[in-house]
Amino acid sequence: QELEHWEELYAAGARDLFLEDGYASAQLLNQWMQAEDDTLLNEHFKAVQGTMGGSEVYRTFYKQIKQNCPETVFHGTDIEHMYRSLGYQYLTYLTAEGKEAEADVYRENCMAENFMRELDALDAEKNTDVMGIYGAVHTALDGMNYEDGTVPCMANQLYQKYGERIVSKDLRISLKDLP
Repeated sequence: QELEHWEELYAAGARDLFLEDGYASAQLLNQWMQAEDDTLLNEHFKAVQGTMGGSEVYRTFYKQIKQNCPETVFHGTDIEHMYRSLGYQYLTYLTAEGKEAEADVYRENCMAENFMRELDALDAEKNTDVMGIYGAVHTALDGMNYEDGTVPCMANQLYQKYGERIVSKDLRISLKDLP
């Protein structure tokens, strides 16, 4: 039924398919969609064996999407459960392809979103002060992401939302200050 619904939407012009899957897992499926063979799909299924997603039904589902809806772009919106396998494989791919900046942008945005979600949840109960401990590349109130400077760093994003409530203090010590 999911395949039938997707094929109908695809025929009507849709191309983006959101999945209950991790970001890296979906990106590897997108690479597989462009590949000549099923090596990446096989690696995906090797990693997810023992889960619902590891069944032959899903392998057939993906193969039919590749055959019948070849311009499909997968979007993983779940946490990356397979961070030790597929997540690591995707980061290795990004590094090999010189695309570290993509991973950096994704990470910076996720850190900001996760911080906001947690703080907003606390604020719903009580307006409370919190403290965060993060590396300096994430804490400049006017800073940009480390790798390519294309998105505001985490603290910058937080400052844009919460204003003066966000305070950042650089606690790095210089080599001259070390004994």
